Amino acid sequence: MRIQRIPLGLLSLLDSKSTLGKTPADLSEIVAGVLNLEPYYLANALTAINVPANVQNSGDVCSTNVPEGEAWRLVGLSALASFTAAATLHLSLAIRPVSAGFEVPVLRIGPEAVATATAIVHQGILLPEPLVLAPGSQILARVNTDSASAYLVQMRPLFHRLVA
Repeated sequence: MRIQRIPLGLLSLLDSKSTLGKTPADLSEIVAGVLNLEPYYLANALTAINVPANVQNSGDVCSTNVPEGEAWRLVGLSALASFTAAATLHLSLAIRPVSAGFEVPVLRIGPEAVATATAIVHQGILLPEPLVLAPGSQILARVNTDSASAYLVQMRPLFHRLVA
């Protein structure tokens, strides 16, 4: 296959070096461009679930776990918290993946959303690359506040369900 224009980083990716300052002009015939059709096939297979929780204390979470026998290809995540007492409310999204049978620390996704007074605070993110979560992995929306009031939190993960 003839190289018309060298893409940035191609030689390091292929672990190939230029000889005498010249870039190779040909690649092996087995190297071919690939069009990824995965997003088109999975477009109609998106699942979103609603996970409601009444949060009582600062630091409490609204969470769901990936069930046994499934893996989730997480595409996005959103949550909202509504509160009526005057307070400052911080809402953050996170995951706790399970890898090779052991838990890893909580990984925060995106920035924290903050609201004051009486309001609804919303946080949402579309991941730049889908994240595959193994069975037992946890998806969380955490609330931190300076008030002792109860809050309603609703979290919605957006994912493709993969059967293990």
